[in-house]
Amino acid sequence: RLVPFAGVYDEYALGAGEQQVLGRFDMVAQSPYVSRRQCVVQVSADGVATMTTTGKPATVCRRWGSEWYWFRRDTGRRYRTPLTQTEPHILVDGEQISLDCHNPEAAIYTVACCQEAGGAGAGGGGGVEYSDDGCWMWNGVEWVPTA
Repeated sequence: RLVPFAGVYDEYALGAGEQQVLGRFDMVAQSPYVSRRQCVVQVSADGVATMTTTGKPATVCRRWGSEWYWFRRDTGRRYRTPLTQTEPHILVDGEQISLDCHNPEAAIYTVACCQEAGGAGAGGGGGVEYSDDGCWMWNGVEWVPTA
């Protein structure tokens, strides 16, 4: 799942083989420095979530409590600061994606990897439940931090 953390509207639930484009129109306060198609989050058939930056400006990510790291699409030009992305970035549970490299705190999604227990599908019970902010997981007994 992509859970709104700050400055973005919609939550997206992605299953195996699905993808979601994130961009300017997902932002509460749209920025001209964010592309309409800033990045694509894709979940492979085996459940691995990846992010590929597609916008002209960089897309930034961070693990909870760490520094932002930048990804810029490969245009053949070399830059000093951002990492030029030649392969999709593998996302981990609790990682955050910011759409705005000029103001990273303005538009953030948190990745909440929901792997269902016992193969139960939606509505089948037994799935992992996450808090609205994606920071807590219900383990059947108590709420525990996801990261």
